[in-house]
Amino acid sequence: MNSYDGSTTADLNRRLDAIFALAGNDEACRLLGVEGSLEGQLDLEFIDDPLEWLAYDIAMAVRNADASESGEEEEPAPTLATLVGEIRLARLVLGVDINRTALVAAIEEALEGDEDDDEN
Repeated sequence: MNSYDGSTTADLNRRLDAIFALAGNDEACRLLGVEGSLEGQLDLEFIDDPLEWLAYDIAMAVRNADASESGEEEEPAPTLATLVGEIRLARLVLGVDINRTALVAAIEEALEGDEDDDEN
């Protein structure tokens, strides 16, 4: 199993590559049970800014995965099926593919915000 350091952009991009590959594959979505996985999890805020919503959820999942790998206490985070479903839905809402550069920047900002919150 690979160990990732979510604090580096390269590792974040490697994780995003995997999630985007799953989101683009119907068989993977079927196996993950993506259909219906977003019921009750999204509200109108997702429509207002799907990129920000997705960035926050990916940041939560990265932080959770890193905590698990380091033996720290984990917090509830979105499942892989949820992240894949959100990517597919964000593509539909935006009408274009997701700007990966903007997404990485938003995820890094959310992760930095989490670190600032932890320090206070």
